[in-house]
This record gives sequence, C-alpha cells and structure tokens, in this order.
Amino acid sequence: MKRTIRTPSAWQRLPSRAAVAVETVRLGSAGLNASYYGMLGLVAHPAAGVGLGLVAFAADYSKGATLTAAMTKGHGFGRRLAAWLVFVVLFVASMIAVDGVLMKLRSALVAGPANTISAHDRASGEYRASVAELDKLGTVRTPEAIRADMDGAPVSRAVFRRTAECTDITKDASLAACKPLLELRKEMALAIRKRELEAARDAAKVRLDALGPRPSSADPQAEVLAGALEGYGVSPGLVAYGMVAIIGFAIELVACFGLYVLGNRRTLGKPANDRPANVPANVAANVPAPSGPVPPRGGRKASAMSANVVPFAGKRAALAALQQAGGPVSNRQLARLMGVSDGEASKRVRELGGLVNVERRGRCVMVWLAGQVAAA
Repeated sequence: MKRTIRTPSAWQRLPSRAAVAVETVRLGSAGLNASYYGMLGLVAHPAAGVGLGLVAFAADYSKGATLTAAMTKGHGFGRRLAAWLVFVVLFVASMIAVDGVLMKLRSALVAGPANTISAHDRASGEYRASVAELDKLGTVRTPEAIRADMDGAPVSRAVFRRTAECTDITKDASLAACKPLLELRKEMALAIRKRELEAARDAAKVRLDALGPRPSSADPQAEVLAGALEGYGVSPGLVAYGMVAIIGFAIELVACFGLYVLGNRRTLGKPANDRPANVPANVAANVPAPSGPVPPRGGRKASAMSANVVPFAGKRAALAALQQAGGPVSNRQLARLMGVSDGEASKRVRELGGLVNVERRGRCVMVWLAGQVAAA
C-alpha cells in the first residue's frame, strides 16, 4: 500500500506571533477591499453591495495563494505566468480600494479642523467688515431721537400731502420745502444701518468666542511636507495622497508577501549538513551525517539506497521536533510538530532508540531527548 508522508504546512512552520500578525493584515486588507467595493455596489442596490463586498473580500484574501503559486517552481511556465497575471490584477485592485478607503478616512479626519478654519475665517471677516464700516459712519444719533425731529419737521401740510409725504417731488419749490425732512430721513437711514452693523459685529464676536482659537492648519503634516517640496510644485493634496499611498502599499506588501517570506525563513542560509540547531552533544554524536544522495521524488520505484536514507531523514525530523518542543511532549503532540500521523511519529521514536526517553504518564506516552530534563 502506498503511504503518503505529510509535511508541515506553511502555517505550521510559522512562529505563532508572526502568523497572527500576517493573518491580521491579510484580513484587514480584505476587509478594506470589501468596504470599498461594497459601498460602490450600495449605490445601485443593497444586494449588489453585499455581493461586491463578498467577492472583493474573497478575491483579495486569495492574493497570497496566487503569489505562492507564481513563485513555486515545478508548476510549469504557463501556470506560473497565469498566477502572476492574476496576482498583479488583484494587487492593483486592492491598492485602489485600500487607498480609496484610507483617503476617505483621512478626509473625514481633516474635515473637522477645515470646517473650523472656514467658520473662523467667515466670522473674522464679518467682524472686521462691520467694525470698519462703523468707523466710517462715525457718530450717528439714535433712531428714536431722529424720529422725534421728523415728527416736528417744518414742512407745510399742503406740500406734504401734494408730494405724497415728500416722496414724489417734481418741483424745486417742493424740494426746498421738503429738504429738512429729507435730511432727517438720510440721517435715519444711517442710524438704521449703524444698528444693523452693531448687531452683525456682536453676532460675529459671539461666533468667534464659541469657535475658540483658530487651528493653524487642517493638515499640518501635509502642508509642512508640501512647503519643503515647494520648489517642485507639490501641493498639500498630492502630499496627503502620497502618504496614504505609502500606508496602503505597506499593507499590501505584508498581506501579499508576509506569509511567503516568513514561511520560507528557515530555508534561507540552512546549514549544509542539515543538523538541527542546539541539539545536545550526546544526541548529535550518535546521529551520523548523510553518506549519499537523496533519492529522487516521484512515482518511480524507490532505489535500494532509500532504505538507508529514509530512516535518517525520519530521525532528523524527529530530533528537530523534540528540540523545538524543549521538553516532554506526547506522541500526538510530536506528530503535530512533525506533520505526520500518530503511527508514523511512534515509528520515528522507536528508530531513535536510546537517543530519547519514553515514559507513560496515565493515558499518554511522553517523549523527550536524552539530554533534556523531564518535567515533573
């Protein structure tokens, strides 16, 4: 019967904290994509928003798998090329979505200070304009005093009636007769205008007090950087987008390459003799180095030397797993560390012989290296 030996997956080889960090970024990137494209779909119909959101989440989450397929040797040129094309399309679509959501969030962040600055500037402008016009008016009597003089203006009753209360003047004689009343009316207009300006000035002052100090800038960081790049014609808006694009690019790099890089970190700079790190000296001395080439993989019948090579590889894998555990582990835990079945783990333990200690504790069989101290 053909036996398949399972090897540890990429997640099993990852340190737990790094795996959680990378997975969090991947889920965050997929969530931002779902939010962006879901909002676009909601414009048409709620069902379209939900559908687009789910599709965007699934497509973005698969970026890592497409990158792994594109960078895995042995898949064939056509398959790797197709994986690269899919990855590039997904990466660009994800960058658009992530940057779009981050720009919307940044706009909402700077909207508050921007609105405060606009309101402060309007109130300040109204206050200054009112004060300036009041200064031009100078001293003006109150409307009540002017009304009293108008009631006693020296205008004959006949002229007053003939000119419709001195509003329809066609003769010079009527103009001369109505002149005192007309002068008082001009003064009344100035008094009314003064009242309006005082009210506008007081209202603007109340708004300024309510607004408090004026913020120096709605987006100080972008404006400082734009000032530093003033000679290149860079605007604060372009600087703000650049900062958002950098954040989005960092998110996409971790979401796409994080699992691949961290998952293959142990294969970089690996010693030629394949000796596990920090193996106790008494254990390493009893395990000889490999003395022949590793047999080829595939469906062909194994050669005669496979009988000597496979046990050696099994010993190495078991020793590495026990060293990683750092102490007694059960047979099932050892199998998970090695990525094999429980029966295969038991076989590897038997092959190690005196290099390990085996002890039954209740229903579990505990195993640890001979150079390690057993936990109580």
